[in-house]
Amino acid sequence: MDIDVANEYPADPATVFAMFGDADFLKDRSEALGHTDVEVAECGPVEDEFRIRIERRVLINVPKFARKVLSPRTSIEQADTWDLDTDAAGTRSGRWEVNVKGAPISMQGEITLAPSHTGTVHHITGTMNIAIPVIGGRLKKFLLRDTFDSIQAEYDQSLAYLEEASE
Repeated sequence: MDIDVANEYPADPATVFAMFGDADFLKDRSEALGHTDVEVAECGPVEDEFRIRIERRVLINVPKFARKVLSPRTSIEQADTWDLDTDAAGTRSGRWEVNVKGAPISMQGEITLAPSHTGTVHHITGTMNIAIPVIGGRLKKFLLRDTFDSIQAEYDQSLAYLEEASE
């Protein structure tokens, strides 16, 4: 497992889920992080799932040795699929996937929202796959650093949104 992050939110799981399912919030958060050409292509219930699909251009830290195979400004597509039902404790689970357009790079994993003594824990786990011979392992180290920075920046923006919404 390459990614294992737990972020604490000072709100109940239903409130956090509503934030994550708000297309305007998702677009604004991405743009606040400097992403461009942001399109929330899907955001809503489909059968027994809640699907979110966002396409955007992001700036990533590409080391010199990888610039022939990956541009620093690249397009990604992220798809989150949440179960609509929660368990008895109020925990909701789902899956996420990120694909880099034009490069053999993807990430996927699981997500949960669980009640905690101070609100909600959003737990993200997953793996990164880079199918580029010779440099894939080295590139993965750089991209994981960017991934963790991005998760932290999204968390910070989400906290600010919840704080503003509670005023």
